[in-house]
Amino acid sequence: MWVTVALVVVLIALIWRYTGRPKGLLPGSTCYPIIGNVGLVKPSEAAQAHRKLKQKYGDIYTIMTFHKPMIAVHGYDNIRELLVKYGGIFSDRPLTIVNGVFNTGKRFDLVIRSLMGRTEKFCSDNNENIWVWKTLLTRSNHGINKQLTISVREFFATGTETTSTTLRWAIMFLIHYPEWQKKLRENNDVEIGQNEPKMEHKVRLPLVEAFILEVQRQGNIVPFAFPHAPNEDFNFEGYLFPKGTFMFIALDSVTTDPKIFPEPSEFKPERFLDYSGRCNGEQKDKLIPFL
Repeated sequence: MWVTVALVVVLIALIWRYTGRPKGLLPGSTCYPIIGNVGLVKPSEAAQAHRKLKQKYGDIYTIMTFHKPMIAVHGYDNIRELLVKYGGIFSDRPLTIVNGVFNTGKRFDLVIRSLMGRTEKFCSDNNENIWVWKTLLTRSNHGINKQLTISVREFFATGTETTSTTLRWAIMFLIHYPEWQKKLRENNDVEIGQNEPKMEHKVRLPLVEAFILEVQRQGNIVPFAFPHAPNEDFNFEGYLFPKGTFMFIALDSVTTDPKIFPEPSEFKPERFLDYSGRCNGEQKDKLIPFL
């Protein structure tokens, strides 16, 4: 009997050791054997759940999915420091459902390879103005590598979705705020008239730009950015970010931050306008509608 008890105790200890939260990771909710924190966050209520976890554990915390850690990052300063200052370390893009779906599409894969092949050919003229693409292609295997392919797929997948979602929210806000319909129309009539809008008109349409920025902020277009992952073990403020760990970037922690955007629940495009009426300032610089 004692042998059986001892074996059970050892088995439980091993399960707890190898499926619990590893030492050195950021704090988080109680981690149960085997399942970790599975069921803690419902996909349909993810934004609200993560706000509650942020209140309890701080701006950065760990969620365990079985034995795999996932790190959630909140706050403008943390996001900027990790993805800008240490951007080279957190440049990996782990496989997600979206790019995983595109990974299985052979036709889409041929499109991506064709596009990248044409880009490589275009870069062969030694034009210094496109050094970024040349660097990416030089580091890859014959112009194609896993990370670059995933990034291009995400450009296709998220670019269309964020644009269409922004347009839907814009229409809704125009309906609810007819005074802004009038302001935007007047701004457009004075600066463009019946001419075709072009990018060089942007600086002359501050009301339009401010309206779009507020639509993206208030509409919370993308609460969480596509996951990033460190390409090496990384220590941040005494905590370990293991290589390859999923990182969820909570963009809505920025768009709803009252310290950056006073009265965040209010729809106020004018918050992005400076004293001279230009679309400018700290709030514009710190807005991260998607990433």
